[in-house]
Amino acid sequence: MEVRFLVGCYNVLPNKSINSLMLKNLKEVGAPRWTAEEIEFARKINGSITPEQKKAVMESSRVPRLEEKLDLFLDSGTDDPESEGTVMAGSTDVGDVSWVAPTGQLLTATHNLGVPVHSWQVTATSGMSIGHKGGVLASKVIALTGIDLLTNPEELAKARGEFEELTKRSKYVSPLPEGLKPPFDELP
Repeated sequence: MEVRFLVGCYNVLPNKSINSLMLKNLKEVGAPRWTAEEIEFARKINGSITPEQKKAVMESSRVPRLEEKLDLFLDSGTDDPESEGTVMAGSTDVGDVSWVAPTGQLLTATHNLGVPVHSWQVTATSGMSIGHKGGVLASKVIALTGIDLLTNPEELAKARGEFEELTKRSKYVSPLPEGLKPPFDELP
């Protein structure tokens, strides 16, 4: 039997200090304002899933104030996270980065509520003005957070101190073996 190591990535190490700054900036910038056309488009897309499917996706995504949002097609809020200390599941090199430097994350609305994330519905909405507005919002929040960290040494020290406390017992070591070659023969 042959065993091949193909991939490996670390879990995300959340930094509450940076995430708090991001939430402050998200509230300052404000949520996108959806047009009637965008809301109607999202409504039609949501017609392709059942209410039960929508609720299940929203529950698994830990959507804040879920019951209030079940009848919405697009989120217009800047909610405080209800699941502080947890991170969304997924494979991403952001996990590795978060073990090397303090890292914050945020979610913005780039598609309609309740559709499965790896689906044609998400592609349809994130590839139009709905997704563009969410991307611009995220860019503004990230930029403002960077400015906060660069112009406020206390905030930067707080984020760095939290990072050092979280990583003092366990340092990052790449999960990839030395000399590992990309698995090009595994690609189509």
